[in-house]
Amino acid sequence: MGTGTVSRHFPTKEALHEAIVLDRMEALAGAAERFAAEREPGEAFAAFFGFMVDAGALDHGLADALSGGGFDIAAAARGTDHNVLEVLGGLLARAQEAGEVRADVDAADVKALITGCIERGRGEADEDARRRTMSVVLAGLRSRA
Repeated sequence: MGTGTVSRHFPTKEALHEAIVLDRMEALAGAAERFAAEREPGEAFAAFFGFMVDAGALDHGLADALSGGGFDIAAAARGTDHNVLEVLGGLLARAQEAGEVRADVDAADVKALITGCIERGRGEADEDARRRTMSVVLAGLRSRA
């Protein structure tokens, strides 16, 4: 695809960035649906949490979108079938209803924790740090019931 074709489809750099991020959001939402269908609620939530952290650590554009870096991910995904924040909220609610995740957190809290885990270990070289941080965060999210 030439630059002229790209420019016709995406008149601004922001429009191109939005299209790329929405494509990635679609992949994340699909993964969440698979986790929800194949696993128990607590496992599905933890698996999706880890999947988002890993994806964001390797994809700076996605990490920036999750952290709100100049791109409103919620507004861009509104009205699509791949609103990752809604999907995350659904997985969280199922895990909370099953007594697997503490009831006093919401999707915004979890998104902030995901962003923190991504920042702790961006890139493949920092995978051990990212895994340790995720482990601590997920342990802290477990229900104490």
